[in-house]
Amino acid sequence: MPSSTLNSTKYSFNVFLVPKVANKKDLSDTAVEFIKIDEGNKDELARLEKLNVLIKEKHIPIANLDLYKPTQVVAKVQAQLPHKFTIGSHTAAWQYFKVRPAGAATKPEVTDSKYCVYDAAHKDYLYTEAWVDKLAKDLADAQEFLRIIGSVPVAK
Repeated sequence: MPSSTLNSTKYSFNVFLVPKVANKKDLSDTAVEFIKIDEGNKDELARLEKLNVLIKEKHIPIANLDLYKPTQVVAKVQAQLPHKFTIGSHTAAWQYFKVRPAGAATKPEVTDSKYCVYDAAHKDYLYTEAWVDKLAKDLADAQEFLRIIGSVPVAK
């Protein structure tokens, strides 16, 4: 057969393959869509001369996105303050603002969710960006630092 016949869209078809996610390999299948084309439309014919492959991305939600462990909070706040901020300072701050219960609480999930959430899977607390911002703002002043943390701030 001549190449003009082989390359003609009269004898071709487009296939869109969409993978179907299944627990077992033999349960997966393929979806095929046949598209009728207008042979009189030169632009459409030119577009269909190319192989078109569509990929549908699957977005999986990420647990605890934009939440921070205490050490991460300390590092982020420390970078914004003119004085030292430690894990001990962080503990004093969450106790002062009562954003979460103490370690042996019977209901650890009772938190101020604007600043802190309890992660039941890991049995720990995670903190929000709002908490980092609050600490950086409130603790920048030495007098406020002394009032909230209970000690005089030490320069870096």
